[in-house]
Amino acid sequence: MEQNTSTINCPADARAGCVPDIARAKRLVSSAVERLAADLAAGQSRQLKDYLTMLGRFHRYSLANVLLIAMQCPGATHVAGYRAWQAAISGL
Repeated sequence: MEQNTSTINCPADARAGCVPDIARAKRLVSSAVERLAADLAAGQSRQLKDYLTMLGRFHRYSLANVLLIAMQCPGATHVAGYRAWQAAISGL
């Protein structure tokens, strides 16, 4: 998937209590789904192949979360939840 510069930005300091903009996240997901549908209608299956690869990597995550991961970091192979990040930060 191509790199998208539309990301949900949080403060550099994870302890600052980042609260993502839910409405913006929904718009990003809707946009990604619309692009995928348009690509499929145009016969471009590369996007679908990339999307299915991401679904395979993150099969325990929701459709919305997989799309957000793919948009923010298409080459992602691992993600961590809030508690894992907190444990990593407290260990520093």
